[in-house]
Amino acid sequence: MARKLLLALPAAAALLGGCVILPTYAPAAGEPVAIIQADRLPSPSFCADGVGYDAKVAKDGTIQVPANKRISLYSYVVRADYNVTYTCVPGASYTFEPGRRYVGAVQDVTGGCAIDLVQLSDTTDTGLAPEPSQSGPHCNPWAKPPKPKK
Repeated sequence: MARKLLLALPAAAALLGGCVILPTYAPAAGEPVAIIQADRLPSPSFCADGVGYDAKVAKDGTIQVPANKRISLYSYVVRADYNVTYTCVPGASYTFEPGRRYVGAVQDVTGGCAIDLVQLSDTTDTGLAPEPSQSGPHCNPWAKPPKPKK
């Protein structure tokens, strides 16, 4: 009995401590999506229409996100050294174009970190183009959804 209680304590602490497990995003049949190369976005997640999702990284290092609507994209970064552990949760929002491919990365900036996202483009010398729809995050994937009005 004591052993079962001991095993249940971490689960109870996680639930009461505010941990949120996000559902994994799976696009509906025919839903327009964009593809992000996410191997430089640790633990990606996003928020669409006020709902948070875990962005499952495919074997090729990409994630799919909904297109034609504003999406808040986040990453969770943890760096540890001998004496210091540093965490950062950068976020930004974008309106992705259907079928377009992007490259995302977390960059160190003064005071923390930020998401850097560019489009893959055949029209530039570098093959990359800035993403013009970038803005600050507009929703939080870990926020509890509002209760429906009765």
